[in-house]
This record gives sequence, C-alpha cells and structure tokens, in this order.
Amino acid sequence: MKDICNEILGDDYKQILLGVMDAIDSYCRTHSITYYLVGGTLLGAVRHKGFIPWDDDIDIAMKRSDYERFCLEFNSDRKDNYKVVGLHNMKSYYTSSAKVIDTSTSLLENAFQAVELGAYIDVFPLDYISADNLGKAEQLLCKKTLALKVKSVKTMNISSSRSWLKNGLIVASRVLCWSSINKISQDYDRRAKKIAGTSNDAYIANLYGAWGKREISESKYFDSIVELPFEGRLYMAPCGYKMYLQGVYGDYMKLPPKEKQVAHHDFKVYWKEGR
Repeated sequence: MKDICNEILGDDYKQILLGVMDAIDSYCRTHSITYYLVGGTLLGAVRHKGFIPWDDDIDIAMKRSDYERFCLEFNSDRKDNYKVVGLHNMKSYYTSSAKVIDTSTSLLENAFQAVELGAYIDVFPLDYISADNLGKAEQLLCKKTLALKVKSVKTMNISSSRSWLKNGLIVASRVLCWSSINKISQDYDRRAKKIAGTSNDAYIANLYGAWGKREISESKYFDSIVELPFEGRLYMAPCGYKMYLQGVYGDYMKLPPKEKQVAHHDFKVYWKEGR
C-alpha cells in the first residue's frame, strides 16, 4: 500500500460513493437486476433525501439469485475503476457479503490489519425464510454477532493506544483461533444458504446485516420496488420501506440525540498515485 497519497475527506468521499452507486444502478437497470437501499441508507433516503448527515456509507441488498448473478458478472468487460469483491474472488476477504469498490482509491480500516480495499458500498444478499426456519434464522443472526467478535479480534492491529493486556489478548487469540477469517466467513455463508427458502415464503432476511433479529422482515415488503430520491438521484427501495424501517428503527423519523449523531466506521481513504 505504498502507492497511496492524498487523504479523501468529507463530501469528497461521499461523491466517490455516489459514483460507485451510480455505476451499480446503471448496471442493474441494464441487466434487469433489482437492488434495494437498506439500513441507514434507506433511512437517509426517506428522512434526509440522501446521506444521513453524520454518516458516511451506502448499503444495498439484492435477493439471492440477483446477488449471485451480480457478483459473478459485474466485473466482466468493465473498463472503469469499479469492481465487486467478495469470498468468490478474494482470498484475504474478511466478511460474508460482497462490496463494490473504487479501485482508484485505497481504504485502510484503522482498527484492523490491512486488506486491499478501496472506497466501497456493501452489497448484501436477501434470503427468503419459511415460518418453520424462522427460529434457525434468528439463531444464525445471534451466532453472526459472536463470529464478528472473533473476526474483529483476529484482525485487530497491535496498538500503542491499547493496554499491554489487551494487546496480549489479541496476540493470544490469533494463535488460539486457528480458522482463517475467510474460512469463518465461508462457513457462515454456507449456513445462511442452507436455511434459505423460496419466494413463496412469508419472510425475508438479510442474514449478513448488523441488526440481529430486526434484519428479518415480511417478504411482501420486498415484492416490488419504489424509487426514492437520494442526493439528486433516484435509487431503488423496497415497496414496504415504511414498515421495514419501523421494524429496524422504530420511530425512524425521529432524530437520535446529538451524542449519537456520529459515524460508525473507523477508516481512512486515499487516492492512489497515478490514478
């Protein structure tokens, strides 16, 4: 990562993400793939008509069949600086869902060991869940929380800002946790696919998301799309976005207290030399 220079900050970073999102949107419309704004990105579209002012990411999701097709085909014959990365094409990849990155940038996550990424958008698969498998989906989402903690410890950097005890525990965990991050992520992916149902099922879930059981919704919320304004563009969103947001956030139009209006990501992004 010696070929990086010029840190990208604030609105400049958001403009890069919009460039990535525009490329995804164009590709999906051309190839009849449906995506949905989800999580805080959907909340931002509804409440702010764009980014949540203090946030700095974009999350989208696709139903499993579209997701797998997108991951396999998006990179084909592209002549721009956008690329999808995931378990299917990156050995050092550290999570179960895919990302679309801007390859003209380098992104360094401050808390973790360096993995070659650029500014990115998260792309999550959505799986149908039957009523019979609802309990299994909830259990899997709980296990994901534990798996994330294991992965976090295994990938954390030794830091002078931590106590010697915490740094010692990080080193010990790397020795004791013999499974690679990639293997943990692949195992989770297999478990998620195993409980996935069909389009006739009553529920749909982002089994890779951060909100635990709240990631499970009624599938009818995703039966079709609506288009919502986002930073002067129109992006796809689930037809039942109001009920989805209520399930995840409760009173989603209410602003959080000032002390909670902070970004949740800890990284720095740079332009690559010779871009």
